[in-house]
Amino acid sequence: MTLQTLGKRPLTSLLVVLAVACLGAMLAAPGNTQQGAFDPNAPDQFIALMKEYLSMGERWVQMAGKSDSAAYLAIEGIAEIYEQRGAKAQAIPHLRRLLDAEATTATVRTLLRFKLRDLYNETGQSEKALAELDHILAQAR
Repeated sequence: MTLQTLGKRPLTSLLVVLAVACLGAMLAAPGNTQQGAFDPNAPDQFIALMKEYLSMGERWVQMAGKSDSAAYLAIEGIAEIYEQRGAKAQAIPHLRRLLDAEATTATVRTLLRFKLRDLYNETGQSEKALAELDHILAQAR
C-alpha cells in the first residue's frame, strides 16, 4: 500500500492515524520506561501490533464486501450481542426468523443453521442442535 492509495481507503487511513497517535501517546506517557530508561523495542513492538490490526481491518473490509461473508459477520454479531446481554437463548428466535425469511440464499441458510446448532447446544438443547445438522446434511444431498 502506498501513500497515494492510502487516502482512497478511509478505514485504513483512520487506522493509520490512530496508530500514529497511539504510538506518540505511548512514547510520551509517564511510566512507559523502567527506572527512567527508554525501552528501544517498544516502538517496534507497537508498530508490529498496528500492522496486524491494519491487516485485520483490511480483511474485515474485504469480507464485508461479499454478501455471504457479510451475512456471516451479521449472524455472528447478532449472537454476540445477545450473549453480551446475558441472553444467549434469545438469539435463537431472532436467527430462526431470519432462517424463515424467503430472501436468504442457501449459503446464508446454512450459516444460520450452523449458528443455531451452536446456540442450541450451548443452551442445553442438544436434540435441536442435532436437528439443525440433519437439515444441513439434507440440503447437501
